[in-house]
Amino acid sequence: MTLSAARVVVNADDLGMTREISKGIVEAHVNGIVTSASLMVTTPWAGEGAAEAARCPEMGVGVHLTLTCGVPAASPFEVPSLVDDRGRLTGITHFIARWAAGHVKPYHLETEFGAQIRKAMALGVRPTHLDSHHHLHLLPGILKIVLKLAADHGIGMVRFPRQWHLRPLNVNALRNWWMRVLTLENRRSRFWSENVRSADQLWIIFPGGRRPLWTLYRKALEDAGEGLHEFVCHPGFTSPELEEMDPYTRERETELTALSHSELREVVRRRGIQLAHFGSFI
Repeated sequence: MTLSAARVVVNADDLGMTREISKGIVEAHVNGIVTSASLMVTTPWAGEGAAEAARCPEMGVGVHLTLTCGVPAASPFEVPSLVDDRGRLTGITHFIARWAAGHVKPYHLETEFGAQIRKAMALGVRPTHLDSHHHLHLLPGILKIVLKLAADHGIGMVRFPRQWHLRPLNVNALRNWWMRVLTLENRRSRFWSENVRSADQLWIIFPGGRRPLWTLYRKALEDAGEGLHEFVCHPGFTSPELEEMDPYTRERETELTALSHSELREVVRRRGIQLAHFGSFI
C-alpha cells in the first residue's frame, strides 16, 4: 500500500461542557485517535476540562467559542445583545433569530470572544486553534471578528475548510444544509487572504447510519489524501447535566467507542498518516 501524505487532526469539541464530556475526551485521546480538543469556557466545568487536558501533554487544546450555552465570560452588562434577561447566553434558535434581524452587536461579539480566549489562557491553555459551538463563527459578519482575534492572540488556526465532508449523508440532511450555508464558496477567497490557516478538508462523522460508526472513520481515513484534514468529533459520557443542556447525549458514548476502536490506529499506522494536533502543523 502506498503511504499517505495526509496530515490528520482529530479534534473533540465541547471539552469542559460537563465533567463527563471532559473525561470522555481524555479517554478518546489516551485509548483512541483523538489528538486535539476545544475548550468551552462558559460552563461551571471549564476549569475541570482544562485540568483534564493538562494531563495529556500530547493533546492540543483550542478555544470552542460559544454563544448559545452557559454564561458569558464577559460581564453580561458588556454584552447585552448576547444574553437573556437572566444574563445567560441564549439558545441557538434565539441567537440565530436575533443575528438574522441585526440585533447582535459586532462589538459585543468581539468583547465576548476575546474574554473567552483570555479565560482559556488563564486556565492554563495555550490555544492551538479557534472554532465554535454549532460552527457559529462561520456566519457572515462573525468570521472576520474571529480572524482578527486569532491574529491578535497569535493563534494560527481557525476552523474554516476549503472542503468538507459530512457522513452519513442519509441521516444528516439538516446538518448538510447548515454546513452549506456556513461555507459559501464566495466567502472562501476572503478567508484565505487572511494570515490565518485552516484545514484543507473537514470531516464530520455522526452515528445514526446502518454501518457501525468506526467503519465510517476507517473509510474516511483510508480516503484522506494529501493535505491537512480535521476530523470533528464529540466523544463523552452522558450525565443529567448534559441532558439538561443538549439533545446530543448517548451519541457521544457511541462516538467514544468508535474513536477508540483498535482498527483506526492500525489504519493510521498502515497508511503512514501523520496524526497530531494543530500546533504540530503550524
